Amino acid sequence: MSDVVKRLRISEESATYIDDYSKKNGIQPTHMNRAINEIIKEHKEYREAASDKDNLQEELINQVSESISSNVKKEMSRILLGVNNTDRNTQIVLQLMNGFMINQNFQSILTTDEHETSGLKTAKEKVAEDIQNQKQNVMTG
Repeated sequence: MSDVVKRLRISEESATYIDDYSKKNGIQPTHMNRAINEIIKEHKEYREAASDKDNLQEELINQVSESISSNVKKEMSRILLGVNNTDRNTQIVLQLMNGFMINQNFQSILTTDEHETSGLKTAKEKVAEDIQNQKQNVMTG
């Protein structure tokens, strides 16, 4: 690399900075050009390192984002499968109940607000217990 001769006018603060840099790095005060070249070299290296750091952070953010997205998709698939299974079972029960009511010639029913049988109470308790056990298994598993 060849040298280029330039005449510069710098602030007092910049001149002091260059002098201090020269003293710290063992550069003769008469070789201000060498000090300036070293400062510029360090500045370039710093900017490249900062750029590399920014790229690394961006890559890390993308990897974390992809990992989270992948895990959420897996969990959502499991949830959707469970919901679909529940919906299918509910539809089956509705069809069975309708067939039973037709077979027994039921025209109307009492709602659970009007009368709840002990069998229904037992079924609700069993379902609540199963759900609680499943929640505990998920949390510990």
